[in-house]
Amino acid sequence: MLIPKQTHWIGFDLDDTLHYFRKASGAAAEAVFSYINDGLGASREALRESYKVILQQGQSGNFAEDRPSREYRTERFGKLLDEYSILSPRHLEDILAVYDNALCKNLTLTTGAKEALVAAKKKGFGIFILSEGPYDAQETTIQRLGIEQYVDVLMTSSREKLSKSDGLFTRALTRIGAHASETVYVGDSLERDIVPARSIGITAIHLSSVARHDVVSIPELSVLADAITHCRPLEKKET
Repeated sequence: MLIPKQTHWIGFDLDDTLHYFRKASGAAAEAVFSYINDGLGASREALRESYKVILQQGQSGNFAEDRPSREYRTERFGKLLDEYSILSPRHLEDILAVYDNALCKNLTLTTGAKEALVAAKKKGFGIFILSEGPYDAQETTIQRLGIEQYVDVLMTSSREKLSKSDGLFTRALTRIGAHASETVYVGDSLERDIVPARSIGITAIHLSSVARHDVVSIPELSVLADAITHCRPLEKKET
């Protein structure tokens, strides 16, 4: 049973769970590489490899600092320009605009995401999003995807200064006023979503095309939408 009968809240990871983040951010980065290549001459291949290293280094802390997304992007692309001795502030401002415009253009909900959110709302479940990323970027993403009306609570590692593996799930339960046994959480990462959620008793569903014997998994959110549609009516809490 994907949705236990005592469930009152359904939570979601955002990036690569509710929307195709890797696809969108990859397209945005490629737009930047093209901009630099066209105007400044550095090869796309070299830029791509350099940025990969910068990105890995920048994400090692799981965004556990309360900083706006623009600061993170300025830092990353500033390092990239420094590496190629491109120091003009104007170029950096242009790059930030190119990245954001391409990111917005390429934002796409994952298969079944809208249906799952709509079904959860119709059944009366509370919906929260728990994400490791800058709060402003995740809030903007939700708005651009057109799903803000379905989300009751958004919590991020940057705003809470906690990673998912270091107490963010526990704080989320406090914020929504629910017990772990009343909560279902869906995410695409075993390490950052499933393991920490399960460790405190939350029912965790792994969004993955590869099934595993040790976790509950679904290939796409349309499966969850169907399960929510056909689950028992929401049990009201005693007051």
